[in-house]
Amino acid sequence: MATANFPPDEFDDQFLTCDVCKSLYNDPRVLPCLHTFCARCLEQWRKGCSQFTCPTCRQ
Repeated sequence: MATANFPPDEFDDQFLTCDVCKSLYNDPRVLPCLHTFCARCLEQWRKGCSQFTCPTCRQ
């Protein structure tokens, strides 16, 4: 089976970046929809919502 070997400098940071704060994950949390965010970003997002939804897909 072939595997992809990515040098660390070529790995795409989009997979390690929170969509809310645009920084590398800090204490990451995965939602049921499989989107990932910083725990603090989710806490702040939740405070502004009457019903909690994913900041990306609104599920």
